[in-house]
Amino acid sequence: MNKDAIAYNNNPKRKTSTVVIEMPGAGGQLLLELMALAGGTKVTGRQENSFYNAITVIVESLSSNGNDYGPVESVAKGKNGLSFYGRDTKDFDINLTLHYLKNILLKTTSGAGLALVGTLMDGGENWVSRFCDAIRFMDEHDFASFRIAFLVCDLSEVPYANPIEHNKQLQAFKDAMELGDMWIKKSDLLKNPKQAMLKLQCHSYPNEEKIKQIMQKYEGAI
Repeated sequence: MNKDAIAYNNNPKRKTSTVVIEMPGAGGQLLLELMALAGGTKVTGRQENSFYNAITVIVESLSSNGNDYGPVESVAKGKNGLSFYGRDTKDFDINLTLHYLKNILLKTTSGAGLALVGTLMDGGENWVSRFCDAIRFMDEHDFASFRIAFLVCDLSEVPYANPIEHNKQLQAFKDAMELGDMWIKKSDLLKNPKQAMLKLQCHSYPNEEKIKQIMQKYEGAI
């Protein structure tokens, strides 16, 4: 193992989890294989938009939750005696909820990981910004440290793509992006996969032989 690999593997900063939101045809499946097989990262692939929409709504409900909080013995003192006092503080409720949401999103109960998410353009409504805001809310709590990356491609890189839909999705990504987010182009991923993996903080230093094998598998296919 070379010095770069040793330094990288001993760097605690690589423990952050990443949510990658991808455009169709941008190479998401390739990225998953690289991160998992050549970078030792726990990954979870795309799920139905309703899955991410549900996480978004739950997180949003935490910031607008009007419940009262107090000792359990205070339950009878709420309005009409029906208010539920689960814990002394709202912070406990938020932290507990976000802890489980992170595990649900990453499909793991320990360690950092990467979740690949689709474009979230569902039913004519743009969920991209709302979902990103939810992830940032989770990131505000140390135990749920997250980064956001957008995996994009040019229209010319996607055969038979609808130009209107492509540009609409690209604009949604741009509107949702904030300082500190990552912007990864498909052309850059294909040109230098190792650099993209390091940018996304794969769990282990990239195995160049495995990278080569994976890239050969996808050669001409994306």
